[in-house]
Amino acid sequence: MPGDLMVGAYLPWLERIPVKNPIISDVFSQLYIWKSLVAESYRNLQWPLWNPYSYSGYPLLANFQSAAISPLNLFVILFGDHAGWTALIIFGVFGSLISMYFLLRVLGYQKNSSVIGAVSYAFSGYAMVSMEFATASQVMVWIPWLFILIERKKCLNKLPIIIFLIITSGHFQGMIYSLVLASIYFFYKTKTYKSWIIFAIVGLFLSAAQILPTLELFKYAVRSGENYISHYNFGLFPISQLVTLIAPDFFGNPVTRNYWGFWNYHETTLYLGIFSLLALVFSIYDWKKLKNERFFLITALVSLALALDTPLGKIIYFLHIPGLSTSGGGRIIMLFTFASSVLTAYAYQNINTLKKFWGVAITFVTMISMVVILRFLHIENMTVALRNLVYPTIIFLGFMFTIKYFKMGILIIVVLDLFRFGWKYNPFVERNLIFPKTQSIELLKEKIGFARMDRERGEIMPPNTWAAYRFMSPSGYDPLALTDYTSSYQRILNNNPYHAPSRYSELDRYDSQALAKFGVKYLWVINNDKKIISDKWKSVYKTETYSILENLDYESRVYLLKGQGNAQITYYSPLLVKIKYFSSQPDTLIISDSWYPGWQAKIDNTKIDIQKFDGIFKSISVPAGERTVEISYKPMGFKLGYLITALTFFGFLAYTSKRSPK
Repeated sequence: MPGDLMVGAYLPWLERIPVKNPIISDVFSQLYIWKSLVAESYRNLQWPLWNPYSYSGYPLLANFQSAAISPLNLFVILFGDHAGWTALIIFGVFGSLISMYFLLRVLGYQKNSSVIGAVSYAFSGYAMVSMEFATASQVMVWIPWLFILIERKKCLNKLPIIIFLIITSGHFQGMIYSLVLASIYFFYKTKTYKSWIIFAIVGLFLSAAQILPTLELFKYAVRSGENYISHYNFGLFPISQLVTLIAPDFFGNPVTRNYWGFWNYHETTLYLGIFSLLALVFSIYDWKKLKNERFFLITALVSLALALDTPLGKIIYFLHIPGLSTSGGGRIIMLFTFASSVLTAYAYQNINTLKKFWGVAITFVTMISMVVILRFLHIENMTVALRNLVYPTIIFLGFMFTIKYFKMGILIIVVLDLFRFGWKYNPFVERNLIFPKTQSIELLKEKIGFARMDRERGEIMPPNTWAAYRFMSPSGYDPLALTDYTSSYQRILNNNPYHAPSRYSELDRYDSQALAKFGVKYLWVINNDKKIISDKWKSVYKTETYSILENLDYESRVYLLKGQGNAQITYYSPLLVKIKYFSSQPDTLIISDSWYPGWQAKIDNTKIDIQKFDGIFKSISVPAGERTVEISYKPMGFKLGYLITALTFFGFLAYTSKRSPK
């Protein structure tokens, strides 16, 4: 958990501590918070359907990355946010290690070979840069089980369970890639799709409670129309990125603050470990002797080609495949890593043949290194590149020695090689650095009530982090933000009607009246004399670096449009809001929560329609008098999905019980 980045770089926590990795803020801005909200909902015996803390409220369970119905949420539910999160991360690593070991044993590899292949998988470069995000790492746990069940034909009826676990892990690309690969492998082994289609459909039906709400959200979310990924060439790697198979930090590393490569380090990591790279090349060399390994070699090469900036790699983006064409092409490296780990076990099991391969291996690695060095000879960062070739060279020479004289030494070097990579990249911090309390935060907790807060764009509370303290805000950051909301946010709050819908909604100006419309009562700002703040803001807390201002225009998050009366929130939870109002005439009740289908309203137990107000908020036509309005969230996508999931679960349970031996 990169708590050092949060506390060491952002207010109001700012402390003088070293920050290890400056690029993985999504962990505490999104993933950790979603897990916390999901667990809290389950502890309160509610479905985690709605997140009221960002974007004036938006769907939580429907947000695929929240993995809201994953059984692994039990870690956080039972152990709490801190310990539960740690358990979840540990499970991702060691679950992958164990599952890959079992797969390699099922494929016929010896114990030592299976161990080295499993270590190469669970501690690979891709696994390590994905580890603290707790989504791709969870998919990696279950991929080997797909192949184990396919190999153990008598266990095929367990496939729907694994498919459910993959779908609910929260990594959309990993889900698609792994299920497509498993379906191809099933046909490769059985020459039929009949059983696979049946069990895959059952798995999809088991996951309907996640799939249907997500599909519903996709219709309203910015991701379907956002052009974000195209600015980075769709995340497809330049050919020069292949050098990182040998030297992962050839282009530097964000931890050492000298990264100068393409796009983002954790989205472009190819590193398998030196031995796994040699195993991949050796498998090509030993093609005629390969049996089942041919499938995995082809998988590794094709998935690598799809990650590169080539015509093949661009196919997904030319075809605009939903879910994949809006994400980085490099995420298919999950399959490259998986397949290469099988080849690693193969190479270790055929160590005697591998010894004869050293001449070819040395020639190959030397040629690649020389080509890359000559290609970048003129660059200013050559010092970084050459320095980071020293370590791989030492590891390579170590393998040459151990293969010839000390076979078991290979495992030791593999562990040291991959451990070094993961330890260098991932921060490990004390729990007191995870959303610590501050005097200003505690003060705001006492004052804020049902009101919202917001903050100046920049170094105060990165988007969504306020949700850890259960503060609500109109701002936010999420690829599945609501399109209409983000457009209206820019129009009303930033006076920018031409801003394209974006995953980022952050303040550029501090209009007290506009913010009052969004229910904002408090604003965090950096102390700066050049900033223009109107007299409609009153300071309620101040330090040398930042202040908390109170909005004097704030009245209430709920109000009557004609103003002939009053309204107030009497109860507020993610799924239910109660409002008491008095009006001398029929009026329109405005609730400054974002509109989304699935919200229902009752006035004294009589159902009434919810309309959209100003393109963004909820509104209800209310009669005169003193009444109580209840607004509850009951999305049709989840209700239908839950019904399908429940019926499928009980049907599947009855089927497996009937087939189990007495």
